[in-house]
Amino acid sequence: MKFQVKGRLITLIITLFCISACIPSKEYSYFQRDVKKIDSSLTFNNYTHHIGENDILSILVTSVSPEASSYFNPPFVKDNSSDTEVQKVIQGYLVDSNGEISIPFLGKVKVKGLTLSETQDLLKKELEKYLVSPSIQVRLENFKIIILGEVARPGVYYMSNENVSITEALAMAGDMTVYGKRTNILVVRESETGKPEYGMLDITRPEIFSSSYYFLHPNDIVYVNARKTKISSGDMFFRLAPVIVSIGTLLTLILIRAKVI
Repeated sequence: MKFQVKGRLITLIITLFCISACIPSKEYSYFQRDVKKIDSSLTFNNYTHHIGENDILSILVTSVSPEASSYFNPPFVKDNSSDTEVQKVIQGYLVDSNGEISIPFLGKVKVKGLTLSETQDLLKKELEKYLVSPSIQVRLENFKIIILGEVARPGVYYMSNENVSITEALAMAGDMTVYGKRTNILVVRESETGKPEYGMLDITRPEIFSSSYYFLHPNDIVYVNARKTKISSGDMFFRLAPVIVSIGTLLTLILIRAKVI
């Protein structure tokens, strides 16, 4: 009897491990083509932000004289929130309807249409009238994207740089769930005319790198569609197999302590 229980238990555990190991993973994988067959001519379609109305710019001015530089910097406010939190307090220089920001001593400065790098150069040139060897850092503070659908943590995410890819955004949201359709990711973007544009991404194909939607823009909405059959037998095994294996292991330990095995 003792050996029969032992044999059945071992068979059960081996079966459970095989079930968990044999779950098809192709539906959950990214970039499924052989890397050796990927076209080497594919290039990233990098995004460079051009400042527009209602953008909020963080501008930090430093020079050989910290006291003199302080006149051009807003009061420092400690912010304990992370870049990804929805309740982020945004402070900085607001670009008004004329495309201008108002800076102490400099007055109104036209920045609409400029890149962040071009804005830095412009401000440095203006500040050289007041400061010795000024250094300027300009960041976009209201760069946010919205991630919805079949991801682990849907929500609003604030970005700390202007080159954020779809893969980075999905990673920030905890990756797609097992129900997420890798071949059908929707990106909704506001065009220059104010009308929405729609782009579909297939993250299983390396050609995604050259898509104009691979790098996200401020206020983009990313929606991960669900597969038609949201719950299949494979998914159920995928979700339950680790639990079943854990239960089997626990039963083994209990039986060992009871000296059945």
